[in-house]
Amino acid sequence: MTDDLLVKYLLGEVSPQEQHQVKSWVEASVDNRKYLESLERVWQQSHQLAMESKVDADAAWLRFKKPCCC
Repeated sequence: MTDDLLVKYLLGEVSPQEQHQVKSWVEASVDNRKYLESLERVWQQSHQLAMESKVDADAAWLRFKKPCCC
């Protein structure tokens, strides 16, 4: 099982076959279920942090591209 497929699953972007594959994998062991649950928690927390971020990504990118004054 790949993290890419698990992320697609969490996003609801899997095909019916992929959904069945993930569900079978989760049901195969407690460790698999716990791994998916932990991945989902991290995903939710990172999404929440992104929503709360006050960083202006465009301005940060322009500062990054600006030549150093050294």
